[in-house]
Amino acid sequence: ETENNSFFLDPEWASLTTGTIICIECSGVHRSLGVQISKVRSLILDRWDEPTLEEAKANEEEEGQHIKPA
Repeated sequence: ETENNSFFLDPEWASLTTGTIICIECSGVHRSLGVQISKVRSLILDRWDEPTLEEAKANEEEEGQHIKPA
């Protein structure tokens, strides 16, 4: 197992743009694109209010992991 694989075992980020759970490495890539292209939120540090959850659900891809409130 490589260090990169460990990110997928404990993901802490989500892409609102695609409605998927992502690793910390991918969150950095998404953040560098700018919010006009890709919105990323921490599952732990950021606030997930109802409009934010609805945005993620609306953008969820068929293969995506479901994002649910805690």
